Amino acid sequence: MHVLPLPHPLILLPTGRITLPVQRSIGEALLTFVQEAEAQPVIAAVPVTANNTLNSWGTAARILRLIRPQARNPRQPYLLTLTGLSRVRIVDSAPDVSAETTSADALGGIIERRVEFPIQDGVPAMESVLKFKAAALRLLEQLARDSAQQAKRDGYNKVASMIEETSPLRAPWMADLMVANVNGEYADRLEYLSAVDVDDRLRRATALFVKQTSISEVSKRIAQSVDESLSKQQKEYFLRQQLAAIQRELQDLRRSPSIGGGLSTGDSGPGSPVSELDDESAEAEDMSEIKAKIEAMAKDSEERRMAVREWRRLKRIPQGSVEHGVIRNYVRRVPLARVPYSEAHLMSCGLAGMAHSDPMARIIHYDTLKHTGDSPRPCIP
Repeated sequence: MHVLPLPHPLILLPTGRITLPVQRSIGEALLTFVQEAEAQPVIAAVPVTANNTLNSWGTAARILRLIRPQARNPRQPYLLTLTGLSRVRIVDSAPDVSAETTSADALGGIIERRVEFPIQDGVPAMESVLKFKAAALRLLEQLARDSAQQAKRDGYNKVASMIEETSPLRAPWMADLMVANVNGEYADRLEYLSAVDVDDRLRRATALFVKQTSISEVSKRIAQSVDESLSKQQKEYFLRQQLAAIQRELQDLRRSPSIGGGLSTGDSGPGSPVSELDDESAEAEDMSEIKAKIEAMAKDSEERRMAVREWRRLKRIPQGSVEHGVIRNYVRRVPLARVPYSEAHLMSCGLAGMAHSDPMARIIHYDTLKHTGDSPRPCIP
């Protein structure tokens, strides 16, 4: 029988269809074969493995179409379309393909081999059929859910309806149809090609569908995680850009001269004194005072670690922002939040029961007491 080696990693399964370019010598040999045949000729399409040898199993395929290149472009290859019919086994040994195709006996790249057609009929066990249908339906449901095109979703749903109505006798044929049209790894598809027994074929198809479903689910989760992370980063970047723009506008407003009924500083000439509202030395003194308090704290103490952490945050935040004022107030009052305070001392400040509470919670509770008029005793040294 004429054998066409399929270049790695091409595989043609029964019920499948493939279109591939073939070199001119192979195309002319196939063209002669087609012209001499009374009906559409059948050849054996056998995969070439990774180590450049013919696989022991292939597919009897009918030549559907052979397109000759145009005369003005003779270097263009022939286009060959095959459809798979049934499994075939190569009876002869499979020598190195490269050596075989260059020999004088090779028919323009078409190899002559003795093949056999194993019996592939039979009714599989009902357990194999049910497992196959469940795995196939789950895979089709996943593919339909992930597809962005309505036409593809409709196609997957149509195939799912066919599988539900498939009889046990037709289940192996449906397995070939599914495996031929579902993307899978080369090794899995090559192993499936050698499955002649109907139960074995359904078992291998089921394992392949379960594997593909798992890969699809994991890939979808990874893609969603990446999208969520990117969306979060983009949102954070956008908000920070807005915050920076607002802070620039506020700083421009502070630097701009007063108009109309604004605050007057008296003289406006070159020798006029600087208003206390424009004096930034108080801000610098305030920050220096906070820094001095932090440096005066005991090293390796809880309150010093808290103060240093917040001080670093404070230096990174623009002075005009609300967050800057909140953190500065917090750093100033770190002694209230420190852990070593005794329960008796906290009770005298109105903070009973908060010796082991979150430090920030103590400060918030202390401020609440002040604003409600309970006038707690000052607790900050």
